[in-house]
Amino acid sequence: MEIRTADLNDEAVRELVRFHHADMHSMSPPEFAFVFDIDKLRAPGIHVLAAYDGAKLLGIGAVAIRGSDAELKSMRTAPDRLRSGVGTALLEALVQVASDAGIETVYLETGSGPGFEAAWRLYLRHGFTPCGPFADYKASAFNRYMMKRLAGAEVISLSKSGDHNFSKQAIASLDLIAGEGVAGDAHRGTTVKHRSRVAIDPTQPNLRQVHLIASELLDELNGEGFSLRAGDLGENMLTCGLDLIALPRGTRLRIGEEAELELTGLRNPCGQIEAFRPGLLAKVALKGDDGAVVRRAGVMAVVLTGGRVSTGDRIAVTLPAQPYEALDRV
Repeated sequence: MEIRTADLNDEAVRELVRFHHADMHSMSPPEFAFVFDIDKLRAPGIHVLAAYDGAKLLGIGAVAIRGSDAELKSMRTAPDRLRSGVGTALLEALVQVASDAGIETVYLETGSGPGFEAAWRLYLRHGFTPCGPFADYKASAFNRYMMKRLAGAEVISLSKSGDHNFSKQAIASLDLIAGEGVAGDAHRGTTVKHRSRVAIDPTQPNLRQVHLIASELLDELNGEGFSLRAGDLGENMLTCGLDLIALPRGTRLRIGEEAELELTGLRNPCGQIEAFRPGLLAKVALKGDDGAVVRRAGVMAVVLTGGRVSTGDRIAVTLPAQPYEALDRV
């Protein structure tokens, strides 16, 4: 198999693009089918690759370079060469194109119906994880979004507090205790420690042992003038390269060499956030297009395997078995 730059004037390439375009529109409503036709594939910044066996076209794929990010487009294997490794070869080649261009994160959008499951499994095998809508896309029942940070997901900062303060102090490392949480943190324990939960039922299991927030959220909020530092929102762990709130319940995060967390749910933003920074609550608890509340203030986890974690540790993601259950407030 040889992979090379596609000739968009070649009739075999054009025919496969037309087939792909028609097939995508047959499986999704027109307003939710974002497939490119041949003219869109000619736009600046789009690299189209083709896989060949001699003169036989096996498949095509594209990557659109946009600043520091990229998006995969038009992944299609010829119908008579399915399950022969063509998709894997094209995906690896396209990710390499993005890497060579200095891209930090590769995104993709795909459909949600049964006809897209093979593609979904392919992307999962190659390190893509679920994420929320990116660029100009919107959330819908017909679309799925994924991302892969080429440098890998990692821990940006760590924080803890022995008191029930809103914010926590940044430190270089944390000791995680299996079944309990962060050593030296006020929220460590097998039963609930958050005071609002204790007031309701102090015997409830503690599903909020570790609080994680994506650093990308802080970057966004700081860009809007909120001036937030690591630990300000009370998180134990600030991550980079993961859309935490888009991951399903039961996702496991292996951090460094030993520690492993399991995601249990979303942090439920409360009035303390508004008291800390006026106007902030509306940014982390907002109404989606369907009227439901979108909670963006991070995720909660329990400690499955203890160990020391440090700033700069890599994070490996293991998704639970399908069907996935979306994170909800916990």
